[in-house]
Amino acid sequence: MRIALTGVPGTGKTAISYALGKKGFEVIHLNEIVEGKKLWKEVDEFGSKIVNMRKLQLEANRILRGKRNCIVEGHLACDMKLKCDLAIVCRTKPEILERRLRERDYPERKLNGNMLCELLDYCTIRSLDNYKKVYEIETSGSMKKNVEEIMKIIRGRGERFRAGWVNWGKELRKAVRS
Repeated sequence: MRIALTGVPGTGKTAISYALGKKGFEVIHLNEIVEGKKLWKEVDEFGSKIVNMRKLQLEANRILRGKRNCIVEGHLACDMKLKCDLAIVCRTKPEILERRLRERDYPERKLNGNMLCELLDYCTIRSLDNYKKVYEIETSGSMKKNVEEIMKIIRGRGERFRAGWVNWGKELRKAVRS
């Protein structure tokens, strides 16, 4: 099974992919492809690379040819059509996500943009545009729980995790009022 593992920065994608790697999955990190193939056009005001998405999609799909048990990890996975059987979007409670991003010293504007993406279900909505099967896991808890839930999805027992069950509407209303 080929899985796109996506979500906004700070939701635990990379850590989860390493844990799944220990379970026998090959892990493909989109950021490593970007770096290795120099697939960026320029750098933004925050020092983040502006990726050539078309070239990244082509290269990732080339790498995926012939692969079976693999995880393609990266926040950009939601914005492209990868030859994956399904996508899993990592979602994190806003207050926990904010703490994680602050610990990474994100500038306020970049932090706010990522928080807004999480509150508005950006990665889920984009994944629904690009993949036939999309699931969400709520990654505010333990790594063990995250991996167990993904394994349920992989084994076909994860219907309760179908996209749309995570809802930060209450948190969004609170953010809009403040």
